[in-house]
Amino acid sequence: MMKKINLGILAHVDAGKTTLNECCLYHGGVIRKMGRVDFKNSFMDFDSLEKSRGITIFSKSATIQYNNSSITLLDTPGHRDFSSEMERTLRVLDMIVLVISALDNVQAQTEVIFKLAKQYNLPVFIFVNKMDLTSYTKQQIIDSINSKLAGNFVDFSSDFDYEQLVLSSDKIYNLYEEKGEITDNDIAKLINNRDIFPLYFGSALKDTGVVELLDGIDKFFIEKKYPDDFGLIIYKVAFDENNTRWCYGKVTGGQLKAKQKLTENEKVDQLCIVNGDQFKTVTSVDAGTIVAIKGLQTLSAGAALGIEKPLDNNSSKPFMQYQVLYDNNVDKNLLIKQLEMLQQEDPSINVSYQNDTNSIFLYLMGEVQIEIIKAIIKKRSSIDIKLGPPKVLYKETIAASSIGYGHYEPLRHYSEVHVLLTPLERNSGIVVENLLDNDQLSQAWTNSILSSLKKISHVGVLTGSRLTDVKISLIAAKGHLKHTETSDFYQASLRAVRNALKKVECVLLEPYYYFSIRTDRKYLSRILYDLEKMDACQLKVDSHQEQVIISGKAPVVLLNDYPLALNSISSSSARIDFSLAGYDICHNSIEVIEQSGYDSEADLENPTGSIFCSHGAGFYVPYDLMEQYIHIKDNSKDASEAISDFDYGKEVSQKELDYVFNSMGGRNRNEKKKMVRKKEINHPLSQPKKIDNKPKMLIVDGYNILFSYQKVKDFLRDNLDGARDILINDIASFTGYNGYKTYIIFDAYRLSENVGKQIKMGNTTVVYTRENQNADSYIEKMVHDNIKDYQITVATSDMAVQNMVLGDGAIRMSANQLQQQLNRL
Repeated sequence: MMKKINLGILAHVDAGKTTLNECCLYHGGVIRKMGRVDFKNSFMDFDSLEKSRGITIFSKSATIQYNNSSITLLDTPGHRDFSSEMERTLRVLDMIVLVISALDNVQAQTEVIFKLAKQYNLPVFIFVNKMDLTSYTKQQIIDSINSKLAGNFVDFSSDFDYEQLVLSSDKIYNLYEEKGEITDNDIAKLINNRDIFPLYFGSALKDTGVVELLDGIDKFFIEKKYPDDFGLIIYKVAFDENNTRWCYGKVTGGQLKAKQKLTENEKVDQLCIVNGDQFKTVTSVDAGTIVAIKGLQTLSAGAALGIEKPLDNNSSKPFMQYQVLYDNNVDKNLLIKQLEMLQQEDPSINVSYQNDTNSIFLYLMGEVQIEIIKAIIKKRSSIDIKLGPPKVLYKETIAASSIGYGHYEPLRHYSEVHVLLTPLERNSGIVVENLLDNDQLSQAWTNSILSSLKKISHVGVLTGSRLTDVKISLIAAKGHLKHTETSDFYQASLRAVRNALKKVECVLLEPYYYFSIRTDRKYLSRILYDLEKMDACQLKVDSHQEQVIISGKAPVVLLNDYPLALNSISSSSARIDFSLAGYDICHNSIEVIEQSGYDSEADLENPTGSIFCSHGAGFYVPYDLMEQYIHIKDNSKDASEAISDFDYGKEVSQKELDYVFNSMGGRNRNEKKKMVRKKEINHPLSQPKKIDNKPKMLIVDGYNILFSYQKVKDFLRDNLDGARDILINDIASFTGYNGYKTYIIFDAYRLSENVGKQIKMGNTTVVYTRENQNADSYIEKMVHDNIKDYQITVATSDMAVQNMVLGDGAIRMSANQLQQQLNRL
């Protein structure tokens, strides 16, 4: 029985990966004549976009039979802009052939691939290509590989030296001493355990050294054993010319059958084995098989089923933002649909919309990806799009540990959360941990807080960029048995993290590239001068005759345009190669922070302060006064004890309240930082008329405002009572500390035998009108009866009501204006 191998041939751009694929397909009997990239007739790069650009863009597969092995070749993109597709494919591979050009030696992208192979524990065979064109000797290439890649590399070509193998590591030498020999079976185990990395040399274009490579794979690869329990990994999603959705995956356990139900909502319609652009329908596939699946509508690339776990974090994340520009006559809904299809095919493409500005934004990896996206959209929908200038996506982290407090207590709500923020190593992301004892808080509440901390898109306080490289530890929390809801912990958790960020030194991060520049020695000093100006670091120069290779790391924003300058300097003889190096300290952070104009105190969606309650109304406490108001004074104190100590009738001095209310304007206390203030909303509650000293009354057209309130729109139809309570609580909290006498009027006139009802909560009264009395007439009467004694504002977007109350001298406020005021909570 033939052993099954899923083999990926990976390389940096122009190393000869596609040509090597052609050789393998030829020797495996799939094709009779080897195609060439420059002739645009290669078997795997059959897409018109790939032919026109001469690069692999989409991962594809084909299966060959070679000696005792059935080898499925997975061709993956080599360009850095498509590295996310390459990385997703690694999860379904059994081994890798890493192609290195003998002209360029190890490039930045080569190092990235080798590190990813270690991350996924994949054995690696190395094929050094273009040996017919290089001036480097075989030993010089081996020395270069050993100096840049961490591993035990042994020449397995025709120059194989048994003694060199034995002496290549202590482990192999000890094995030889113990057994007296090293067998082929021993070598196979060493290769599959990544103790040896075999080296083969040749020229794919001239078909030299390729048979030796295939013989070595067939001889030394140990077939993987799969469990009986079902497992499936989806590594790719694609739409064909008929917009049919196909998911490409590997069965990692058990068996997959046509018509099989995978989840409650997902069922397999059709299974196909793919060879290039040819599909062969099958009824079932066994574990270890790469298969195309039709009928799955929601599973995305990276999804995992059965015994498999989803891919936690893909290291290839977009770091540039572009605005999508299109003509006014374009069907926006069709364009958005096309972009969403692209996002399904490549999750590294992120799409966002801003409804208020009618803008669409794409988050991408680089310039080549841009051209491909524009071409695909044009091909599928005949829509021409352009992308605006790129904007770097910055991130933020912290320089030291910090404790933060979050409290959320508008009327009839309660939660408090304390967190400890600790800095992590670069490119670690966000890690959430629980440091609470089991008896400090119920497990349900603890899980709710931890879930909220993971769900929140935490942003920094310097530019409002995404937070990263931080461990968030839950150290204290409490709720109230009657008043605490799950959403309360979300609010408290958000405010706790923001509070901690305001009290610690924060650091702005920007994306970096690893780079490798190959050039003539005469250009070395000029290029080094340029790199120094670009804040390049980790610089290293390798020399070979009249050629030098300069490698290092520098900010993306400075390196992006350097290839054009390099061509000018070297008369197009120099070559530069990039690969992602993650995020590091921003080279011009002060300038970026000032240009952003971000004001952390004016960010209504990410408040740094908290909401407390006094005398039945909520009030805002800024971040620097939180320690005076928090209810958990000792983080080791039992939560139930803290709740019993809480006094809902706690008195707050007028002086304290005045300070709190005056602080709500959002003044940032970092005087060195320039801020761009948000314009004040021009309506009576934010800018009252000084000439009118009468007390103020706010009358709210209840259902008119409720059905415009964005906060409750997702569950309004399913839970009207709950949505109404949220609106009442928010209005009561907002108006409580402003001194307004507030009435919220709800229609109840359609209820038979209804006598009406009023519920008083502090300064807020909720009115349900009686039978045969609607809210409009009630509001009209209230205005008419009270206009002499009060300065009245009526909140409604009902034009008839607005015109009616204006005639009596009241001030009108739209639903949108009231919502903006409520958002300040």
